[in-house]
Amino acid sequence: MIVAPQRYDYYELSRNNPTPQRRAKLTHRRKVGLKVLLVGAVLSGFVFGLVLTFYYLYSVRLGYQVVALQNEIASIKKENAYLELEVARLKSLDRIEQVATTRLGMVKPQEVEMLQVARNQPVSPGKGASTLAANKQAASALEAPTKNRHPLIEAAAQMVASLPSR
Repeated sequence: MIVAPQRYDYYELSRNNPTPQRRAKLTHRRKVGLKVLLVGAVLSGFVFGLVLTFYYLYSVRLGYQVVALQNEIASIKKENAYLELEVARLKSLDRIEQVATTRLGMVKPQEVEMLQVARNQPVSPGKGASTLAANKQAASALEAPTKNRHPLIEAAAQMVASLPSR
């Protein structure tokens, strides 16, 4: 006797088999995992957008500060130029002369007096006529032109030499 193998109805297996429930649970877990992944991606994109916005706001704020500092530098340079001009005006010789004569009561000298000074000649108070002769000799020596003397030194020497001896 030949016996035919038993056939299974695939519809029956699907009703009795627990595997489809597992697949349902797996697909539910996959859906939940995808939702979590999607929410995480949206949140990370939002956080990235906030960080990027704050970065641009910070750079804009720094740009405004740079412009403000450049304006301040320009105004300080203008003020510095004005103060330099004021210093030059106050240092002018005409203004100094005017202040000296009007506010301080100083008077301009009427004539120039020059005295000759003897060079390298010590004056001793007890010698009298010999000192006078020495002064005249020093004055005549000063009148000779020299190449190495400065004109102011010559004028001072002549002024000291012309002083009357005591």
